[in-house]
Amino acid sequence: MRRMESKQPQRKRIKQSPKLPAEERREQLLLAAHELFAKKGYRATGTDEIAKKAGLTKGALYFHFASKEEILLAMVKEIIGGHARTMEILAGRKLTPAGLLMELRQIDCKMPMPEARRNLQLIAEVIQVPRVLKLINAAYERSVLQMAECLDPAYGRTIGERRRLVELIHALYDGINFAGLIHPQLGDLDRQVETLAKLTTKTARRKRKDR
Repeated sequence: MRRMESKQPQRKRIKQSPKLPAEERREQLLLAAHELFAKKGYRATGTDEIAKKAGLTKGALYFHFASKEEILLAMVKEIIGGHARTMEILAGRKLTPAGLLMELRQIDCKMPMPEARRNLQLIAEVIQVPRVLKLINAAYERSVLQMAECLDPAYGRTIGERRRLVELIHALYDGINFAGLIHPQLGDLDRQVETLAKLTTKTARRKRKDR
């Protein structure tokens, strides 16, 4: 007799969504981490939250990053890289201190992850991470040297003199931005640039006469 074959129910094929390129998944995780760090802080954010926010599994997160600190380091490197690329516009320039201050604003506008960079509480947290602080310090040294080279020699005969002035301008820019969080008038960069231009122009004229 012919054996009757029982019909097995056919399984429905699950349509797989196309896999994203590794670089795109990595970017998703960085953007998710940026948003969560800016909102909750670095310490209060867990890797599971980052993965969920990015729409990925925790396993996918650990495939791309070994730890939360590695995510933070990648974020800082991306910000530093963006700064280095935008600094290229200063090459060959001979700027006044006020002009350099204005250029810093243009550079800042083009840098990635602004919410994290302007979050004082987050900055206070992340600079406690030794590897992050080392990256930031190295980037700052390169930035100051580049700016000193594009500052008009009328404001400092040696690169060392111009470097010290750049450090002051850099500190002034950061201070204006953060002071603006407390009092809008203090954060009025155009107003502060105008004041700096008046003061430094007189200084430069005196130096030219002394030569």
